[in-house]
Amino acid sequence: MIKEKIKSNSLLQKVIFETTYWGVMFMISCLFLGHFHQDYFNTFLFCAFWFPFTIGFTFYVNKVLIEKYLYAKRYGKFILYLLYSIIISTYIQILLILGFLVILADLNYDNMNPIIDDFSVLWFVQLFTTAMYSFFYQVKEDQKKKKTIYQLEKEKLEIGFQLKELELNTLKDQIHPHFLFNTLNNIYGLAIEKSDDLPQVLLQLSSLLDYLVYQSKEEKVTLNKEIKVLKEYIALEQLRLDNRLSFQFKQQDFDESINIIPFLLFPMIENAFKHGIKSNTENAFLHIQTEIIEDIFVFKVSNSKPSNVSNTSKRGTGLENLRKRLSLCYPNQHQLEITEDKQQYTIQLSLHLTHE
Repeated sequence: MIKEKIKSNSLLQKVIFETTYWGVMFMISCLFLGHFHQDYFNTFLFCAFWFPFTIGFTFYVNKVLIEKYLYAKRYGKFILYLLYSIIISTYIQILLILGFLVILADLNYDNMNPIIDDFSVLWFVQLFTTAMYSFFYQVKEDQKKKKTIYQLEKEKLEIGFQLKELELNTLKDQIHPHFLFNTLNNIYGLAIEKSDDLPQVLLQLSSLLDYLVYQSKEEKVTLNKEIKVLKEYIALEQLRLDNRLSFQFKQQDFDESINIIPFLLFPMIENAFKHGIKSNTENAFLHIQTEIIEDIFVFKVSNSKPSNVSNTSKRGTGLENLRKRLSLCYPNQHQLEITEDKQQYTIQLSLHLTHE
């Protein structure tokens, strides 16, 4: 998108630059060469044939020799091909002078503009024209590159802002207020009953809120920390469900150097409770499996499916935000699969992890 925009904007500028430069240089060359013999008409005719060759020589130097060899630091070939082009250019200029002598001067040497058969002057005009074009052209290309870099950096910043906004919205979608209110009500009930589980529940809620408010602001967190908070969240949900949930968590021991963006795995768990487990009055289950296969982290969640499903296509905003975060933070490094059958929903994330 950026390249197309830059291309369309620079096309008109390129046409204006080329037309203006070559028009001005053609007039200057005609006036300079014609001044020596005061025969501007014949000089104009000569330049009409000679100048297109000068334009071709200039384009060859800039578009081929400079861009292909000089920029690539292939100095040997650059000098060699430049010498070849000078030799060929000299030969072509001889042919042009002979043609001028035959056609315009009627084989009368005295009728020729004396400056035209002077190779040094012709070479001066041609090299001056080529050098000036090269200067303006390289300055223009440098500005174009800077503009491209600026546009790319601007888009990068815009993507960064979008990502931050998306992450904020994602965090807002997680740990819904009703979850906190219901958890506090359960804690209140435990306090009345003077349950021995109350300190542990308070500790889990405190850890979850700390992760949500403070640690989630970090760019990356350890995979172990993310999974630990997931377990605390599930434990609090189990408390709300009066422990009627069949829960399994198969986990490997992960290295502390493995990092992911915070709250990346949360939407899959939250979605399992919201659209599956809570609507299932009996035989509710949640099975989680994690493993690493050749630097690919696999996180698989299977949960019970309610008997009456009004809209099976409804996935919730949590998973949509998850897809966007994955595309922004892990482009071409992830795979998210969602399947369902009569008994369960299954979602599996395969993610290429980094060690830091």
